[in-house]
Amino acid sequence: MKTVIVGGGQRCLTFLEFLGARQLRELDIEVVCVVDTRADAPGRVFAEQQGIHTLTDYRAALSLPNVELILELTGDKQVLTDLYNEIHHGVRIIDHVSAWVFWDLIRLEHSLREELQNRTNLEKRFRQFIDSASDIIAIKDAEGRYVVVNPATASLFGMEPEHLLGRTPAEVYAPDVAGIIGSHDDEVIAERFVIDSKEYYLDVTRYPLMDYQGNVNGVCVIGREVTQRFFPLIFDSISHAIFTTDSEGAITSFNRAAEELTGYRRDEVIGRACSAIFKSDRCETTCPLKASIHTGERAHNEEATIVTKSGHALPISISTAALVEDGERIVGGVEMFRDLRLVTELRKQVEKSYVFEDIISKSHHMKRLFETLPLIASSQSTVLIEGESGTGKELIARAIHNLGPRRKGPFIAVNCAAVPDSLIESELFGYKKGAFTDAKEDKPGRFALAEGGTLLLDEIGDLSRQMQVKLLRVLQEKQYEPLGSTQTVSADVRVIASTNRNLAQDVTSRKFRQDLYYRLNVVRMELPPLRTRKEDIPLLIQHFIDRFNTLQGRRITGCSERVLSALMRYPFPGNIRELENAIEHAFVICIDTTIQMDDLPQHILSYLSDTGQKAPAAKPPLEDAEMHAIVSCLERNEYNRARTAADLGISRNTLWRKMKRYGISTGSS
Repeated sequence: MKTVIVGGGQRCLTFLEFLGARQLRELDIEVVCVVDTRADAPGRVFAEQQGIHTLTDYRAALSLPNVELILELTGDKQVLTDLYNEIHHGVRIIDHVSAWVFWDLIRLEHSLREELQNRTNLEKRFRQFIDSASDIIAIKDAEGRYVVVNPATASLFGMEPEHLLGRTPAEVYAPDVAGIIGSHDDEVIAERFVIDSKEYYLDVTRYPLMDYQGNVNGVCVIGREVTQRFFPLIFDSISHAIFTTDSEGAITSFNRAAEELTGYRRDEVIGRACSAIFKSDRCETTCPLKASIHTGERAHNEEATIVTKSGHALPISISTAALVEDGERIVGGVEMFRDLRLVTELRKQVEKSYVFEDIISKSHHMKRLFETLPLIASSQSTVLIEGESGTGKELIARAIHNLGPRRKGPFIAVNCAAVPDSLIESELFGYKKGAFTDAKEDKPGRFALAEGGTLLLDEIGDLSRQMQVKLLRVLQEKQYEPLGSTQTVSADVRVIASTNRNLAQDVTSRKFRQDLYYRLNVVRMELPPLRTRKEDIPLLIQHFIDRFNTLQGRRITGCSERVLSALMRYPFPGNIRELENAIEHAFVICIDTTIQMDDLPQHILSYLSDTGQKAPAAKPPLEDAEMHAIVSCLERNEYNRARTAADLGISRNTLWRKMKRYGISTGSS
């Protein structure tokens, strides 16, 4: 796309540097000219250095051949007016405000492409890591059945990995072995067992795998075989890294696992401060080892990130305790840490299972929708998407487009409610020169722009009945006539319609044509409001926090327990869009690394205050989220516990226990 930039200032320089550094060939943007009256304007100087043509008169740029896009970065209204009056047909203009939105979209698209590639590479490395590990690595689901088994595990027991998958340890091993391998406890053990009259000693570590609500839904077992004659040396060969320090934090011992994880030799670290070796993100602020030395209290499974000798970041889990002499005097501390790279990869796999295209959800309703989306996308049928404002109807439409055979074509969206009735026909079908007073040249409509791709007619329920007739003809005959033309134009466009109204009721009240409704309602999708899928709120909050951290360069880690509990109680009449705005508002106000109650928008705080629903600090947020998800599902299923348990993916006994635990009534009264 040949592009002219009007305004060669700092914005132009930033834009040119970004394009040049990224080499975004997929965007097909070629800057052919930079216009500025100042010869020393930084963007113009940079353009000349890059061999890009420069001019002082923006009017002269309009005569350049094959120009398709003009970015107006001066902000001068007169310049923008002149450009609109003098541009040729087919040339698009983006003003200085829209240009920055355009640039942000470019950067976001590039970031998403990089993220997708990174995820693909991580999946490959994760599989290679598991398969190439010499240690025993196996992952079991909540029912205790193997879902991942590496070759080393199968080899130890003389089996093929396929023989273990889908089975429990009790179905595969002898009782004494199954008791060791099959436990879900988070602990390190060194156990003896016998296979085919041969003794083995196995150093086993088990890591519980938890979902976002803190429920254990699996376990990862990592083990290492240790022969009997080296059994006294288990301390030095155990898979956990261990080191000790004196009371000042100087390292006094460092085991072999610590050497392997960090890359440092023992003689390189003895006598040096542990903070100088590990360079952890917690060393100078909330160091668990310092706290144990000062208070005598233990710390368990606290997460941190250290820097290895090679300079790579390593996620670890830390447990610390004080070293006490003669039962009372603290002489130092001991820290045991374990590698969390595998756990981090598993977390990413869990997170990815809740993301489909750009849609994030763990709701059973949305998951069923995810399953049908590829089938809907592969067809050419018209789709009607119904749902309240802010539920993500356009995201679903884009997912259908991206998954379908028209993915390489354009995706054009038009909000029918935002266009006046007098202009909607020319907006959709375009017009010919002379069709009306100001029609000085031909202009293509949205159907023409979407040729070969997908057209989203958002808020279609707001179309006038006169316009509904014309749209019906296009859907039936795949043809239309631009305003002022006598020539019929064929339309190779897939139409997706969306609305926040109940079109079936509008048909009954004669506000919407019945024949058009049935033409649109070939495939109908209904998106649930956020208040009925509250289990998605923690996922969405973290997604928006990560997104705004990236866009705004912040380092906010999350929200407080009270904030999460409050947001779980709020009904969100604006749905996901309102939640996103609430988090963005909090980013503007928040001065800490954690979003607090005072950072929320006033209308949410007022609602909680007026209804007496202030969030208690006592109940943990994950339990609170689980309780509200259960109540919401029970109400949706009219308190039928069998259907509710099936929707939640748990047994009826488990549902009953949780209802009793949270004091949820049966609804029988």
